Amino acid sequence: MSSSLHKPQLFTLSNGLTLIVEEDHTLPVAAVNACCGTGLLHEGKYLGSGISHMLEHMFFKGTARRAQEALCKR
Repeated sequence: MSSSLHKPQLFTLSNGLTLIVEEDHTLPVAAVNACCGTGLLHEGKYLGSGISHMLEHMFFKGTARRAQEALCKR
């Protein structure tokens, strides 16, 4: 695990999306992780419907009309 020279920075965009950015210039690459602060416990009246799990699968498997790559580019 490489050590970063910079501390992570926290940004909140006008649409409410929170970004955590940590620079590491040891390699000429960029990595992006997406996390969602919700899940099964937040399904409210739809608890047990599996909507959170379905959305998760759409992002890494795609749908009948959209390939996984197309979802990631949107």
